[in-house]
Amino acid sequence: MRTAMNRLLPGIFLQASLLAAILLLGACTDLSDPNLDGRVEGVLARHPQGPEIGRWYATLPAGSLEREAAQWILAWLPDSDLVSLDLMLLQEHVTLACRAYRESPWRESLPRATWLHFVVPHRVSQEPLQPWRRVMAEELAAVVAPYRDMERAALAVNRWCRQQATYTPTSGRDMGPLTTMKRGLGRCEEEMILTVCAMRAAGIPARTCSTPYWTFTDDNHAWVEVWVNGGWYYAESCDDRRCLNDSWFSGSASRAGFVDSEGYGEFDPSPEPLYRAENGVTVVNSTAVYTTPFTVRARVAGHPDAPVFVNVLNYGTLRAIARVPADGSLVLGPGSFALTAQAIGDDAAIDDDTATGDSGGLLLKVITGQSGDTLDVVLDPVADLYDAEAGTGFWLTYPEEDADRRRHENLVSDATDRHHRLLVAAGAAERGKLRQLDETEQAVLDSLPADLRAEWDAILEKPCAGFAPFIRLLTWYRTAEQRQALTWLLADGDDKDLLELDERMVRAHVDGALAARGSLPDDVWREGVLCSRIQREPAKDWRSALPAVGADPDAVLAAFGRDWVRTERRYFGNPLTPDEVFLLGRGTETDLKVAFVGLCRANGVPARYRHGQVQWWREGWQDVDPLDQNGPGQNESAGEAAPTGNGWLDLTITHGGLPWPQAESYRHFMISRQAEGRLETPWWGPVQGLQEWPAGDYWCCATLRVPGGSACGRLKRFSVAADETTVVTLSADLEEAGWDPAVLVDADLAASFADLDLVAPTGGLYFLFQPGEPATRMLPVIARLQERLRARDLPVVPVLVGGRPAEWRRNVAEAGLTNPLVVEQSARVRDWLAGPAQNGPVTVLVLPGVNDGRPVLLRRGLDNGIDFAGHLALDAYPR
Repeated sequence: MRTAMNRLLPGIFLQASLLAAILLLGACTDLSDPNLDGRVEGVLARHPQGPEIGRWYATLPAGSLEREAAQWILAWLPDSDLVSLDLMLLQEHVTLACRAYRESPWRESLPRATWLHFVVPHRVSQEPLQPWRRVMAEELAAVVAPYRDMERAALAVNRWCRQQATYTPTSGRDMGPLTTMKRGLGRCEEEMILTVCAMRAAGIPARTCSTPYWTFTDDNHAWVEVWVNGGWYYAESCDDRRCLNDSWFSGSASRAGFVDSEGYGEFDPSPEPLYRAENGVTVVNSTAVYTTPFTVRARVAGHPDAPVFVNVLNYGTLRAIARVPADGSLVLGPGSFALTAQAIGDDAAIDDDTATGDSGGLLLKVITGQSGDTLDVVLDPVADLYDAEAGTGFWLTYPEEDADRRRHENLVSDATDRHHRLLVAAGAAERGKLRQLDETEQAVLDSLPADLRAEWDAILEKPCAGFAPFIRLLTWYRTAEQRQALTWLLADGDDKDLLELDERMVRAHVDGALAARGSLPDDVWREGVLCSRIQREPAKDWRSALPAVGADPDAVLAAFGRDWVRTERRYFGNPLTPDEVFLLGRGTETDLKVAFVGLCRANGVPARYRHGQVQWWREGWQDVDPLDQNGPGQNESAGEAAPTGNGWLDLTITHGGLPWPQAESYRHFMISRQAEGRLETPWWGPVQGLQEWPAGDYWCCATLRVPGGSACGRLKRFSVAADETTVVTLSADLEEAGWDPAVLVDADLAASFADLDLVAPTGGLYFLFQPGEPATRMLPVIARLQERLRARDLPVVPVLVGGRPAEWRRNVAEAGLTNPLVVEQSARVRDWLAGPAQNGPVTVLVLPGVNDGRPVLLRRGLDNGIDFAGHLALDAYPR
């Protein structure tokens, strides 16, 4: 069964991959003279309202808070905000940020630079820009009024955020904070964006923090850091803990390989350690805040300027989490990492400008550091060249136990906490009512033909705030063709389009696409013309703002032209929509390609964006490069012919010497491209078997993770040629020397678990959990074991300890678990989970008549590979 979490996984991964890649590139900026006035002038020259904003900016007194705030926002303004940040919104951010500083009880203890860098900024990450500051400031005024202590005020703001939204996996592109509030849910980064905005609206400095990829499980996480009482503290976003530096991920973060915190603009974060400051973002290496790290210095022998990257195994392949400074060192969490670099010949020259190809293969060296170590590592161009033909296995091992680094203080009264939980429940109930259909709306849907009614069943599963506006459009449209187009448009949008598109925008897309329908096949028109979603841009009506040039593909290409300013992707700022690209005349390579697809669709030429390439329909899908100025297949920077067209890839992952059809992409294998000595994974969706694949050079990686988090990986390099088939077979077997089967059972925890007498004599898999994000993430993973356990007449028993049973019964069902939820009220079980099990979750497998009734699998904590651990335990005790 493919759960909602499975469907969203590629998008969730892609967001982490994009952010990690952005922070890996480039070199640090000279922070001694940022020339803010010159930067402001450049932004105003590009801004559509530049003259008007410039006149207002000139009226701000030199040295005033308002002048300083406006200068900081404008100096580092990303391209996306040239369109969305108009004068009125800029004035709102400046005025309210200055008011918050002047009126806050903690003004005297808050450094002005900290206010400037972490209260003033108008955006948090890649979310669409929204006018959040006034809305939140007005609502939060009464929330923080009782508190003069910053930590208590920050906790109150975070409780308010919890009342607005709760964690739910969503697709990879970010929602704005007001959309998250409207929807009442979001993934970790969207909760983080909401919480950072709320803190800033209340005058509390806040910033983003994340680990690009966990070392010990296939996942990542983002949270918020707040500056209170003279220092930085962390908190889970939209959370109701009773003090800062206390979260479900406190233990997990103690095993993190790399943790980074970000600030808007480029500045010196001293005394915090600077990782890099470039392209409008300052990144702090916060690893030492969460774990006891080690230090590494690394270089390629004979080539000191060659970039060296630090990698973990995550989401099926090697993922770069950091780059070692060429002239410095890097702090990492304890454990093993794969250092990689571009493979080069003994006489080759390499620097940041030339080390972008992959002709020399990959250098790979595994290092292991303990807390307090300092490692000096040299990658040898010969000895460390990875054998891409043999696919030699390598292990990355990590500490198996979390360190309890949480604070244990109670700064929130029981009465306040009870009132807060009532508000959370009331808010969830009200949002639930908005999703319910009344009798009239249900009748409208039931009157649809069976095929469209089935499409609406899928639409209603999307976590939308309410469906009434879209059902109203069904009654407004009169013809079957219009209703079909409306249904297809809503069905093909992502889970956030239904929140961002209003009725007018939906009508514009439907009517515009119908006007350009022509005689195209239904499936081609639906995908290539009607669909409003192109890639990861915010949802809006871009169609009606694009020029009309007719339905001839060559005319559309000629109208698109060549006179574009191509920019680099930055950490801050959302992707541009097609109409915004045309308005600004600039964008990243992806922005420009998305704009071309939009122009095609607006003129009735079917087009789509796939794997970084544009395709249009000319009696079949064909590649087209709207940015190519040197002829088909020509790489402008290198001057060499690049592979074009599509071939075929026949992929097989084996285990135990036999094909392993259960192996999943993003978990057990992945296909990547090599770039600058690391592997990059665009939006690939590889499967096993024969599949069409873009021509080019690739790496396939197979990974397996054992209980405790250590992982074994193998790589194989291959090429796909146009119109030809490439066969790739790669083993996912574990290297025996890398792990001990004893880790299947946490021996210390097993002794105390036996005293609970919880498991029935017939055995089964028991998943004990408290409400929270780890359980939400792991329930679908536990469900993957159902089929094999059912074959042995063993149940999967989800056990909720605390929380609201009704909510978690829905979560259990949505995860695909067929057994009902067990609600455990025993004080002994609650105390065990909160004590020895450190709040869990805990996964326990007991087989009847085996091991004297003791667990054959017992593991604690977040582990998105626990299903493979279950298979290992079952393999050890065949029926």
